[in-house]
Amino acid sequence: MGHGEALAVRVEIASQGDVDDARLEELTASLRRELGELDVEAVERVEGEVGPEGAKVGDVLVIGALVVKVARSAASVAGVVRALQDWAARGGRTVKLDVGGDTIEVTGASRAQQERLIEAWIVRQAQA
Repeated sequence: MGHGEALAVRVEIASQGDVDDARLEELTASLRRELGELDVEAVERVEGEVGPEGAKVGDVLVIGALVVKVARSAASVAGVVRALQDWAARGGRTVKLDVGGDTIEVTGASRAQQERLIEAWIVRQAQA
């Protein structure tokens, strides 16, 4: 991993529709494993901050939250964001990334729209 202070990226995971608790746990564990294979310092599960596991917010089902500690560089942050983008696209899920109140949500927007938003967010995180 690169030099300097690690960046803590909070990842909130949500899914549309009905998903049982076992599937929710499986999805979160799967994402945690995928992120752990990247060049990151740590991937930790956040307990009790998003609300009860499986809490519904409107039509979106909150799965859980993770904190990914990654080098504060555009390349490192981009690797995590791209992995989250791919993961969200595979299952119709929403992923919200938060670094100190600066958030971005990866959803069903077009790939081009997501790319523009993600690039701007990555640059902000790498320069903060």
